Amino acid sequence: PLPAPKPDDVRHALEGDQLHATPELAEWMPPDTHVQRLMEQVGELASSPLALSASQRQEQVRQKVLDAARAYFTPEVRQRYARRLWRMAAFFENTARPLQAAMARGEARRLFHGVEEPYSRFAETLFAKVVVLAAAGAQAQAAAATGAPASGEPPAPATPERRGPGGLILP
Repeated sequence: PLPAPKPDDVRHALEGDQLHATPELAEWMPPDTHVQRLMEQVGELASSPLALSASQRQEQVRQKVLDAARAYFTPEVRQRYARRLWRMAAFFENTARPLQAAMARGEARRLFHGVEEPYSRFAETLFAKVVVLAAAGAQAQAAAATGAPASGEPPAPATPERRGPGGLILP
C-alpha cells in the first residue's frame, strides 16, 4: 500500500495534467474500447443539430472527457495507475526531475486512496489528449484532402517554370 495523501497533494492533483507532457507518460493512453466509446460520444456532439456556441460545445466535450475518465478509473484501475505513477516518481527523482516526481507521488497517493475531489487532472488528461490527437488527425486529413498544407508545414514554393506531364521543365 502507498502512504496516505498529504495536504500538499491537492496542488499536485491540479497540476497532474503536466505529467502527460513528459516523454515517458505522453504515450500513455486509455484502452481502445474506452477511446472508441469516447470518440463516438464526441462525434455525436459534433453532428448534433443543437445550435451551440463554440464554447458551449467545448464544455460538452470536456464533460464527456471527464465522464469517460470517471467511468474508467474504477478503484482497481486507480490503484494500478497509482502504482505506476509511484514507480514513475522514483524514475523522475533518479533523472533529476523533482517537480515531476512530486506531482507523480501526489497523484499516486490520491489515486490509491480514492480521493475524488478535486478530480485528478492526470486522469482527465489521459482522455483529453485522445480528443486532441483525434482533432489534429482530422485537421491533417482535411488539409490533405484539399491539397492545403497541414498546419506547421511551409507552403510549397511557387516556381516560375512550366512543367510537362512527366515533370520535365518546359521552355
